[in-house]
Amino acid sequence: MSKIRIIKKNDEYSSEYEVGDIFETEGTWYGGVHITGKSGVPISLDKEEYTELDTEPDTVPDTEPGADEEEEEIQTKIPGYKATVSIRESAGVKKMASERTDELYRLLLSKGYPKEFCAEIAYKHMNTDYTATRMLGYLYRVTDPRIEDLVDEMLAILSDREAIIQKKEMERAQAVINDIYENGLIE
Repeated sequence: MSKIRIIKKNDEYSSEYEVGDIFETEGTWYGGVHITGKSGVPISLDKEEYTELDTEPDTVPDTEPGADEEEEEIQTKIPGYKATVSIRESAGVKKMASERTDELYRLLLSKGYPKEFCAEIAYKHMNTDYTATRMLGYLYRVTDPRIEDLVDEMLAILSDREAIIQKKEMERAQAVINDIYENGLIE
């Protein structure tokens, strides 16, 4: 996994990590990463608490340096739907993906879905461990779903993820309000 440096400490009472510490990530969640603290306790960090260290490049060029970077757009019409799925792919650049995302891509391909569709689902929409794991669970439970059902499940997973993110944001805002009520405004 990647390494991070702590730049802010949201939990001032925790002795598991300090500003400036460097940790190896154990996984990701929608709001940040998981690490193992100094005493071995699992910790979930918010995105604002750390910065990623450049141990590996974010992109891997497929072509020679300086080659023209053309963007290819593939339009896919899904039967029964009025909308068209648009797939954008930059020539020469691949995003680094998690193992779960790669597993999802391979499973979709093995079920016979079009390669472009598999890439769109796995690397563009289901690109976090949470969403990829949920989609993998769906694919292991349902044998050979239609493309329409797969897209429907993807939208449901993304909707659930967005609801969780909003809930966490509201909880954090409420915590700040509670702190202001307890301690007043500190200038």
